[in-house]
Amino acid sequence: MVLTIYIENTIVTFGVFDDDRLCYAASIAAQPNATEYEYAGSLKQILSLQATPLSEIDGAMIASVVPMLTQKLKQAVSLLLGIEAGIVGAGVKTGLNLKVSTATLGADFVCAAVCAVAEYTAPCVIVSMGTATTFSAIDPRGVFCGTAITAGVGVCLQALHQSAAQLPQISMEAPASVIGTNTVSSMQSGLVYGTAAMVDGMCRKYEIQLGQSPCFLATGQYADVIVPHCETRFVKDPYLVLKGLYRIYQKNHTNK
Repeated sequence: MVLTIYIENTIVTFGVFDDDRLCYAASIAAQPNATEYEYAGSLKQILSLQATPLSEIDGAMIASVVPMLTQKLKQAVSLLLGIEAGIVGAGVKTGLNLKVSTATLGADFVCAAVCAVAEYTAPCVIVSMGTATTFSAIDPRGVFCGTAITAGVGVCLQALHQSAAQLPQISMEAPASVIGTNTVSSMQSGLVYGTAAMVDGMCRKYEIQLGQSPCFLATGQYADVIVPHCETRFVKDPYLVLKGLYRIYQKNHTNK
């Protein structure tokens, strides 16, 4: 079995693969002040709840967008499982053809693209709706062309609440109408319908730039909220990064 770990700004997601199949995935809150022992405890609890013997995990791979947590999770894996987790970065084989510099390209972009090229038809556009909303383009030859990054739903929601004294903290759901009738529904409309409209606009621009109609892929923790209100026809794949991580692990452990 192979353990994959995706470290985002607000959550850490663990995925366990066996025989090229994702058996399950589980997420916990990303806690900057938590120790490697606390992360090891959380991981142990997840594996125990899924009745996965620790001895069955013989490999691990990490993709992280939070450098300060990367080593903590690597150490947590070592403490609990006695194995060394690989980290997506310099020196790791991905098999991905890139038009951009790898020096500043996030591991999440790389993993999602690896899975997209392997499992979907190029060209494709990957839209990740998490703390940030990001767009990635893969051309008809399967080459990763580049990205766009903007503030995500979570960032916008937090900014509105913290920067405007009279705006409350709200749940992330679509109101009945795009025209809000109170503060809460007005904020929800702007966040959900506004994000959906922005996503549609960017997808149209990406399609023009690519020169042909791509496969649009949606992933990320807010995809289920935003995608139903988009005009763009998306294929939702919540485990795009985890599956890409697993493929990268395979490329670097051919004897497994």
